[in-house]
Amino acid sequence: MAVDQEQADFIQPNYLAAHGTSNTTWPTIAEVGLSAASEVAGNYAVLRNLQNVSDPRFLTVPQGKSPWRYIASMCGSQSESLSVAIAAKVEIEYLTLAIQNDDLPSGMSLGQRFFAESLAQKVIELAHRSFNIGYRTLALNSQIQQVLLNQCSSKNKCSSKPCASDPDECIRLKLFTTDRRSWQNFQEGNAQRLVDAARETDHPSILAIAETLHKFAQSDSWKQVEEQRGQDFHRLRLESSELAGVDQSTGWHQDIQDGDGNVIGYEENLNETRYSAGDGETKRVINAATSGLHGISETMENLRINILKAVEPLTFGQTTFTGQYPSYHSRKWDRSTCGCCSKQE
Repeated sequence: MAVDQEQADFIQPNYLAAHGTSNTTWPTIAEVGLSAASEVAGNYAVLRNLQNVSDPRFLTVPQGKSPWRYIASMCGSQSESLSVAIAAKVEIEYLTLAIQNDDLPSGMSLGQRFFAESLAQKVIELAHRSFNIGYRTLALNSQIQQVLLNQCSSKNKCSSKPCASDPDECIRLKLFTTDRRSWQNFQEGNAQRLVDAARETDHPSILAIAETLHKFAQSDSWKQVEEQRGQDFHRLRLESSELAGVDQSTGWHQDIQDGDGNVIGYEENLNETRYSAGDGETKRVINAATSGLHGISETMENLRINILKAVEPLTFGQTTFTGQYPSYHSRKWDRSTCGCCSKQE
């Protein structure tokens, strides 16, 4: 079926990213307020050095199967994902400026919304991976692991055998498997259970890992991003006047109401009225995604700081981090000599 140019312009955006702008310069990361987030991305690249942790429990484990190496790999993933999220925010701001400067038509607000929705998805990705990093780090503590096993048994997540009596059968604590059941969803209930398990230890840095994740799970910024995901994947996604759409009040048909506001029929317009209920959505989604980005980057940094502190008690004092690289020790160690604890008191 032939489509005339006017209709094509009405239903098809030609591109989503800004380019060819003569009056608009590309905003910097600092100008969009993401210098701190960019630093976090760099810090997580350095956190790959967790692969070099010396843990007496895993001295005979192949390097590729070391829990610390796996955690380090996930931290590297976080660095790249956060960098992409920051790039999406820069593109949003570039589009905003280009539209304001008349370098791009107002219809490019669809590009803004696309990158805002993409940014929101990146925030969700970062949050879920952060939770799995925290979960796997805490599971290295035997007391916490036992509580996690008990929690798993009570929820009957694995086999017919109680996980607490047969830990090797617990899917949730198999750290080297592609079985999706071994990966935890980031939600407030799961974060609370992780806090409950972390309270089994008296090391403040270990507890702080769980509390940091739980705090973000309770935050308004996370709840807004979660609500956006529900809309994007499961519910009505309000459309803008830049594209043809259907709603309850615009289009070819309009309601006819009596003096009391009761609908008594409908009338047909000669000209289609563009759908506009979604025109304010772009700004709302941008704000929600941006708030989520700031929230998860702050959470990631607090998580990183406490993981580095927790290396000492989790390795029984054999490894510490005072900078970018681990230091190794051969010593008698207990809580009284724990740097994680002494610095908190």
